[in-house]
Amino acid sequence: MAAERFAEHVIPGRWDDARQPSASEMKKTMFIAVDMEEASAKVRDHGVGDDLEDMDAAVWAGLVPLKLTPGVPVQDEVQTKEVALPGYVKTYHR
Repeated sequence: MAAERFAEHVIPGRWDDARQPSASEMKKTMFIAVDMEEASAKVRDHGVGDDLEDMDAAVWAGLVPLKLTPGVPVQDEVQTKEVALPGYVKTYHR
């Protein structure tokens, strides 16, 4: 099932631990696959590399560093049953 493959890709081990989606939920959910023939990315490991002649333009020049880091897990405050934090949550990383 696509939902299981997706969940396991994002957080391995979560599918078997989580409530399974209902038939109604699955009717409202769509997974699509897109074949990519090519992609591009700009990767820089140091400062900005704009051309000097562009520095006189009235346009902001720079970069915005982005990070994706997991924070401290927060259990749903509505959940009344005490459940141990699963290993896949403790060790989550991407």
